[in-house]
Amino acid sequence: MASDDERVASHPLEEHTPRTVAEAGLELDPPPRRRRPLIAAATVLLLLAVAALIVLSRGDTGSELIDLDPGTCYEPVVSDVSEPVDATDCGPGTAKVVRKVRSPAAVDAPHPGDGALTLLGQGACQGDVDASRLAVAVPSPVAWADGERTVVCSERQ
Repeated sequence: MASDDERVASHPLEEHTPRTVAEAGLELDPPPRRRRPLIAAATVLLLLAVAALIVLSRGDTGSELIDLDPGTCYEPVVSDVSEPVDATDCGPGTAKVVRKVRSPAAVDAPHPGDGALTLLGQGACQGDVDASRLAVAVPSPVAWADGERTVVCSERQ
C-alpha cells in the first residue's frame, strides 16, 4: 500500500496545477495606474504656488482707491475707485489723492456714465490741481449699483 506522500505526489491534478498565472495561460489586467491622481495633485500644487507668487509680487494691495485718505500717494493710477492700489511714497508714476467728491445723485438713480462723473470730479477739483496733472477716478456701474457715489480726484506726480 502506498503512503500518503506517494498518493499526493502522484495525484493527477497535482501534475497539471499551474503555480503562476503565466503557467495557467491567463492574462490579468494591469494594476490600476496611480499616475493620474499624482499628476492632478502636482498640477493643483503648481497652480497654488503660482497664485501665491502673484499675490506676493503685488505687494500690499487690497486697499481700494476709495479707501485712501487725501494726501496719500498711490500706484498705479486707476480710473475706477474700486480698483486695488498700493499706498506708496510720492514719486514719478504715482498719484496723490487730493479730494473726494460725493455725487448728489439719489441712491436709486441709474449710473450717469463715466464721462458725467469725470466732469463732476474735474469741476470740483479744478482749483486744487493743474488740469494737466488731474486724474479722476469714478465708481463703476457695479459699484454705483452697490451705493458708491464718491469720485476721487488725484494729482499725477
